[in-house]
Parts: sequence; C-alpha cells; structure tokens
Amino acid sequence: MKRQAVLPETMMIFERQRYTSIEAEADCFFVFSYTTYVPFHGHMMWNWPLPGFMADNHVAMGLAQLLLTTIVMVINQKFFISGFKGLIHKAPNMDTLVALGSTASYGYSVYALFAMTDAQMRMDMDAVMSYMHEFYFESAAMILLLLRLERCWRHVRKERQRMH
Repeated sequence: MKRQAVLPETMMIFERQRYTSIEAEADCFFVFSYTTYVPFHGHMMWNWPLPGFMADNHVAMGLAQLLLTTIVMVINQKFFISGFKGLIHKAPNMDTLVALGSTASYGYSVYALFAMTDAQMRMDMDAVMSYMHEFYFESAAMILLLLRLERCWRHVRKERQRMH
C-alpha cells in the first residue's frame, strides 16, 4: 500500500482555516476589551459620573478620549489598511467606508480638542463647553467595535454549525 503525500494546497487551506480561527478568537477578546472603553464614554452619552480628577477638567477628558480612541484605532488598523488601499486603487469596499467614517469623526474631534484647548487658554468657558459637545471620539471607536462584534458573532455561529 502506497502512502499518499499531503498536497501543499491542502496544507495551505488548513493553515488559512487555523489562522482565521485564531483571528476570530482575537476579535472576541478585543470586543471584550471594549467593555473598559464604553463606560468612560458613558459620561458623554448618558451623563455617567467621572473620576474626581476629571470632573471639571474638560481638556483632560478630551485627552483621555483621544488616547483611548487612538488605541482602539491601532488595534483595528486592518480596516484602515484595507480601506485606504481600496480607495487608492479605485476599488472601494466596506472597509473603505469604515475607514473614512472613523477617520472623519476622529479628525474632527482632534480639531475640536485643539480648539477647546485654545478656548481654555483664553479662559472662554462658554466656548470650552460648546467644544465639549463637538467630540465624536466615541463614534470613531463604536464603528470599529460594531464590526469587530459582527465578526465575533459570525465566528461563533460558524463554530456552532460546525459542531452540529
């Protein structure tokens, strides 16, 4: 009896499936990590209380949102790489929409943070409060969160179908 050799194509398919499974588990982990992100932004969305050192310091709150959103965007850099590559090659896809929407809300929020810092330096508290409502950092992160969540659910659904 002759032993059959494993074809390279078969190994490539196995490796691709294995990588997809590991990637999906990482997606589920990152969705779980967003649970630390959402409560902080709950102050802007639902008037949740803030830590004492940020209660009256709107610039510090903006900087914290900037930092958290930047971390979320770095974690989800796949959307930006794929989206902007598609835009450059004139073949936009769903990742292009996500990258453009997230970048627009992040960029506008950074502008509002700089304008708010300038108003704080001039002691114009009315302008500081108006710029405080111009932050859209949570929108930039929430777009990415919902797509990660969708990928996680899709992976769980596929695993359940595979088991049955």
